[in-house]
Amino acid sequence: MASSGWPSPTRTDVHLDRQPSTWDAWIGTAADVDEHALRARLVRSAPDAWKGYRERALEESLSLLLAGEALAARGVLLALGAEQARGAPGTGPAGLETVLGAALDATDGDDDAYAWLVDHEERHALQDPRLTRLLAVVADSRDETEVADRAWSEVMAQAVRLDPARARRAVVALVSRRERDGLIGPMVADLLSCVALVRSTQVEDWDQVAVDAAHDLRARGDVAGARLLLRAFRAAAPPTAPVDRARRALTPAAVSVRAVANAVVFTVLAAGALALAVRWGNPLPLFALAVLAVAGARVVHVPGMTEQEGNVWQRLGAVELDPRRGIVETGAGLAWFAVLGVAGALSGLTATSAATSQLREAGRHGAWLDGGGGLALWFVGMLAGAVAAVLMGRWLHTAVRRHETARRWAAADREGVSPGAACRCWQVSALVDERALGYAGEHLLPLDRHRGVGDPLDRGDDLWQCPESDTLWLLTGPGGSGRTVALRGTAVG
Repeated sequence: MASSGWPSPTRTDVHLDRQPSTWDAWIGTAADVDEHALRARLVRSAPDAWKGYRERALEESLSLLLAGEALAARGVLLALGAEQARGAPGTGPAGLETVLGAALDATDGDDDAYAWLVDHEERHALQDPRLTRLLAVVADSRDETEVADRAWSEVMAQAVRLDPARARRAVVALVSRRERDGLIGPMVADLLSCVALVRSTQVEDWDQVAVDAAHDLRARGDVAGARLLLRAFRAAAPPTAPVDRARRALTPAAVSVRAVANAVVFTVLAAGALALAVRWGNPLPLFALAVLAVAGARVVHVPGMTEQEGNVWQRLGAVELDPRRGIVETGAGLAWFAVLGVAGALSGLTATSAATSQLREAGRHGAWLDGGGGLALWFVGMLAGAVAAVLMGRWLHTAVRRHETARRWAAADREGVSPGAACRCWQVSALVDERALGYAGEHLLPLDRHRGVGDPLDRGDDLWQCPESDTLWLLTGPGGSGRTVALRGTAVG
């Protein structure tokens, strides 16, 4: 690994076997960023001062199982001689070794063990949220899609950070479980939470995670869910070519055409009503066409979606996800485009009226204009003005919004860790990929190979230390998730 440019530290007597608090921090943070294979290795390497042998073995087995290594997890339990007895459903919370035994038996096809695990999770997940994650993994291994989807959705609700593969699975679960005729607000919030979850993986190719999740939804036959997911990413995440390509491939051109047509039709109706009211001196046309426009706006239908999903589609065009403030309004819903269209229609009407007046003054086409041609030109002018205004406004809004979205996420990324700036060791506990490498290379000092009984360093792993706070950092090589991870320990003076 490249040197940071700082002078090499002289401290070479860091004894990790005397730092149980550092191990505790590393092991806990590895779970926080969903690196369970790494956590299992750290638990296995931890010094005796960290925890007792039995507790360590159970924690290692749990981490291996959550990492998808059921055979290795069972081997740890067998070496421990853990009991496999399960209580009857309805009894109190079982010990970790009992839960692990049931989970491993369920993974091997034991239906009774699986039923017990499902019941136990439903009763005691509030006391131990790890049960839900465990059930999600086991249910997936048994192709119990409905139970797995429910469990992964609840894992997302726990506001945990997941690795890219698990984030993709959780996103598919949450979108699949939406109520297609449910309330608009919860659906929009769930879709934007999918964006936040995928972005929290911190991997450079997060956009591919989103595209893969959309493909998984399509493979389930949920094309509408895939389209809604990609629209949410296009609306709330930094613009990327993979998401744009996937969205265009899954979204019929009729959807975009219809969205523009709806705005144009409603605005032309409103502008036409206003024009007729002015021309005839009677407000009745204005009232009647306004009622028709409002009624028409309520029956907008996006092809391939339920009415509520179509409303969610439209709503995603008027909100975005600020990484610091959450969901915020962009002020560009149907009403905004309607106002823009009305302004364009009135501009077209004004221009047409001026043109017809000049034609009359010039003595040209007077009979045709008085015979109804003038009114026809009025409507052509209104239509042209409305279409031009809506299309221009839509293009301008999209361009500005995507620029602002990219800027906001870039600012949030810099706030997460700013290489070369002030020490962030008390603000972040784990960094991934480019952030991890950047923080280590620009701020931390590489330590020489240290002495200690419990040595966590594997090939590709390095120990670093903050020059300001003396905090130890473990920078790991790519693990089971393929990510490089930096884990913060405790200060060693």
